Amino acid sequence: MPTIKTLALLLFAVALCGIAAVSIERSIRLSGQSKEQISGAQKVKLQAQIEQQQSEIAALPQVKTSAERLVKAEKMEELGTLLWQDQKLKESLAVLTKALALEKEGGAGNDRIVATLNQIATVCRDSNKYDDMLAALRQIQTLNEHDPQSTPEIRIRDKQNMASCNFLLALQEAQPSKRRQQLQLTQTTMEELKRELLQERSTEKLNPGERSLLATINENLASVCEELGDTAAAKPLKDEAQTLRSATR
Repeated sequence: MPTIKTLALLLFAVALCGIAAVSIERSIRLSGQSKEQISGAQKVKLQAQIEQQQSEIAALPQVKTSAERLVKAEKMEELGTLLWQDQKLKESLAVLTKALALEKEGGAGNDRIVATLNQIATVCRDSNKYDDMLAALRQIQTLNEHDPQSTPEIRIRDKQNMASCNFLLALQEAQPSKRRQQLQLTQTTMEELKRELLQERSTEKLNPGERSLLATINENLASVCEELGDTAAAKPLKDEAQTLRSATR
């Protein structure tokens, strides 16, 4: 089972200031959130925040209106994120799933639903529930495809996330031939996304968000190449990704 790297945040981020990143053995980058280690003192503070959030939710009146559903959903989202930071993944997923249901019942906008689905996908990733993660990412992709305000960058990011999840699923495949086939399919998909992002443009003409996305694709392609045993192809991809990330800082 792969150990997941601290991930690039392209749209939805949780700030965990002053917390050291987790060391990794094998990496894959997603356009999601990152889970990081916390110290003993930070854990105590986190527990207090969780208890406070639980108390606030318990004190809410029974929801009757759409507005009340959205208020409760927001507090549950915050609780779900706190539980995720505390590595209580099962509890986090249960809370976020309820928050998502409240948002849909309350008529929340696409942006908010996508943000919650992104959190759910992240918790599924950290729980090694890659099929559930893929289901959440598919919902995000569908919402963005039907959103008139969605940009090509967002749609490519969604496809990149799907390909990254398929990479993780491929690593679980026990049969070597099938595993290799799935990895090669993921490689082809990521190469197509890279071409789609550039679309006859040079790297210099990409905006900062697009450069960050291209760096993510290159890093993931490098991981796939390494899994396929092609370390020679992986190195220039890593170098290009590092150059892109340096340029966006």
